[in-house]
Amino acid sequence: MQLTPLREQLLQQHATLRGLVTEVLAETDRGPDASDESLRTALGKLTAALGEHNRFEEASLRGVVAQLDAWGPQRESMMDSRHHEEHQLSLEALEQSFALQPRPERAAALHRILEALLTHMKHEEREVLHPNVLRDDVITADPFGG
Repeated sequence: MQLTPLREQLLQQHATLRGLVTEVLAETDRGPDASDESLRTALGKLTAALGEHNRFEEASLRGVVAQLDAWGPQRESMMDSRHHEEHQLSLEALEQSFALQPRPERAAALHRILEALLTHMKHEEREVLHPNVLRDDVITADPFGG
């Protein structure tokens, strides 16, 4: 399996997710007269894209991440737990959008949820999708031969 094209595809999905997060934030920050329907639509698109991304990432990287290096099993475990957390956060965000609570409290809750998602993607890009981690060429060092 070629890991470089896979990494690039996953990073492109992250860029798409960031764009959808921006869209949700824009809808969240609209004034009190704004329609909740547009927020629900934006959240629905983000939730669908996030679910699709997580399924693709898990199917593509399952077993691969664990074999990358000595930290592979920990990286794979972290990826699994974070994806479960993301799923919960996206459901929470949808519930927030349909809740009857006042818009300012809902906006604050959605901002926290979306910030957690962005933080997760940054961490994943550093710990799993970084070119020094997910790469096609394997470099081995001979500590005795230089």
